[in-house]
Amino acid sequence: GGLIMIDRIKCKQFAKAQLKNRWTIPVLVTLFTIIISIIFSASTQLLPINELFDPNLETTDDIFLFLQTFVKSSSIIYLISIVEAVISLIIQGASTNLYLKMSRSPEKITMTPFIEGFSFAGRSLLAGLWVGLWSFLWYFAAIFAMALLMVIFSLLGETFLILAGCIGVIGAVIILLYKLY
Repeated sequence: GGLIMIDRIKCKQFAKAQLKNRWTIPVLVTLFTIIISIIFSASTQLLPINELFDPNLETTDDIFLFLQTFVKSSSIIYLISIVEAVISLIIQGASTNLYLKMSRSPEKITMTPFIEGFSFAGRSLLAGLWVGLWSFLWYFAAIFAMALLMVIFSLLGETFLILAGCIGVIGAVIILLYKLY
């Protein structure tokens, strides 16, 4: 098998044909997704994290209160990030359902496929976890391969330097012996 090449012009023509007189719903879905993302981003920005970094920590109680507040705020941000990721995956699944329906039929599209797509929330979450798992594994494999190559080149480099040093010493001895005799 060879590479599958996508013809850019045909792909663009297909996209234009699919969106002809049907662009309103995809735009609304995209705006909905952006608004949800902005809401989550704003919610993490509204947390009083900047107030935590008070340089006037004088007593042990101040330091303990600072650490307690910092851990609580960090936990809230972490929880919000997890909720945002879950909701984003569910919305992506619903959006994908809408776009698949659009690509399979030239009829005018409604919001129904998008709303029906929320019934696949479990599948969307599993698909997101599956992609995340494989991304992590490939990332880990790449880092492992780079670390292994670094060790190999490090050992080869040291071996090369030792060999070069030995050859240099042998060369110097040969030159010295040649000059002596």
